[in-house]
Amino acid sequence: MKKIASYITALGMALALGSCEDLDQYPTVELSSDKVYASAESCKGVLAECYMSFVLNGNGVTDISVGGEALLRSLFNLQEGTTDAVAYTWLSGDKLDFLTYNNWNANDQWVKYVWYRCYVTITSCNDFIKNAASSSDPEVQAMALEARFLRALSLSYILDLFGKGVIPTESQAIGDANLPEKSGKEMYDFITAELEEIAPQMSSDVAYPRASKGAAYALLTRVYLNSKVYAGVEDYDKCVIAAENCEKEGYALASKADYWKLFAADNDKHAGKGNEIIFAFYVDADKCRTWGASTNIISGFQPNTGVTYDLVGIDEGWSSMRANKAFTDLFSETDDIRSSFWWNGDGAWSQLVSIEDEPTQGWISTKFTNKHDDGTAAHCESNNTAYTDLPVLRLAEVKLNKAEALYRQGKASEAKVIFDEIRSRAGASTSYTLDDKFILDERGREMAYESLRRTDLVRFNKYGGEVNYNWEFKGGAADGKNFEAYRNVFPIPSDELAANPNLKQNEGY
Repeated sequence: MKKIASYITALGMALALGSCEDLDQYPTVELSSDKVYASAESCKGVLAECYMSFVLNGNGVTDISVGGEALLRSLFNLQEGTTDAVAYTWLSGDKLDFLTYNNWNANDQWVKYVWYRCYVTITSCNDFIKNAASSSDPEVQAMALEARFLRALSLSYILDLFGKGVIPTESQAIGDANLPEKSGKEMYDFITAELEEIAPQMSSDVAYPRASKGAAYALLTRVYLNSKVYAGVEDYDKCVIAAENCEKEGYALASKADYWKLFAADNDKHAGKGNEIIFAFYVDADKCRTWGASTNIISGFQPNTGVTYDLVGIDEGWSSMRANKAFTDLFSETDDIRSSFWWNGDGAWSQLVSIEDEPTQGWISTKFTNKHDDGTAAHCESNNTAYTDLPVLRLAEVKLNKAEALYRQGKASEAKVIFDEIRSRAGASTSYTLDDKFILDERGREMAYESLRRTDLVRFNKYGGEVNYNWEFKGGAADGKNFEAYRNVFPIPSDELAANPNLKQNEGY
């Protein structure tokens, strides 16, 4: 952890930040930690750093020797860019060819970015939790619960992507370089126990975009659903209970007419109780500028032509990615609103990707936009970044998690009721055969580009190994081919192995 700690300069030690934009800057005024944590008002800025470390390149991470790309862009590349959902055009120019061909190694920059960004956030949260413990202000204690949630979220990314790691807590020194390696089961147990403990204590009513009780239960459903992959256990009953606890918080699915607004510039209006978005990462083109998060998705898919502004409300199209035919084939029902979020050059572009870096092959996604609820563009004069917050946990996912857990418990009829609800909202048919293929396909349609595709493919045994599912250029072959099963998790970065002798490389790398 010395390596991680050395990247953090003046991290949450006594800051009172005024805006998200300030998170890219070093503090100019320092206070003692006992004064900062004496009241909720004075430590809000420190908690803000914990939240914004997912989105921005601040908190000293631009000093990381392996690079400083924001977590959410890196997470997207690993979760979507290594699957059927994305075909990249930039390839070697952005060092995405290794992800596209599923032949990454322990020196891959995007793998390193996710590992280090997660642990930077964890360190920031630990610092907050440790200092908040001495405060007698109940609001500060409530904030500490939020920091614990963000720590659990970061650890869940490490568990999901790497299968194991270390678990730094507030009790350890920031510079401790010799934390013991924790197995997937140990990490799973820690994360679920932490969320089960804090969820009942968290507030049901917090100012957006802070984490609420519902967010903790929603994250639990995701972790419990993957219990067999993560820990070799089947905690599907716990997934159902967590989902029911989340639903009690009063969230509601958006209507079909309002569905697109969940992924547009005013989606903060569709979050919290009575709405569908349970937790999201805050993005603002004026105060929280980033080339990651939703900007990466919106601009990345859009063509470098004049149609971009009318399509998604942003000036700059990168032509850096589009979808493989294997993925867009899932969207075949014309009445399903989710099938309308595609553009194919007004019919001129090939759906099949036969040339990796040809931007007019493979359709582009218009699911995420930079448009207001009235359809006008949320245009920012100073840059071409988005205003669209990035949904992390939605009620639709909680319901899908619950439905799949019920199905895996042999309760198909109960599961179908929930799948029907999700599909009816989208305008899709409720006549289908409920089986593994349908569930995976339905999750692909509903959760497209929300950084879950790889996780789902792994859980359904459709990712690494001798599996019966291919997409264009999977494994480096034009028609797709199987790649090694050990790639169901990513390698521990080589730099981290050198820094912590307790860590051992994942098998196969």
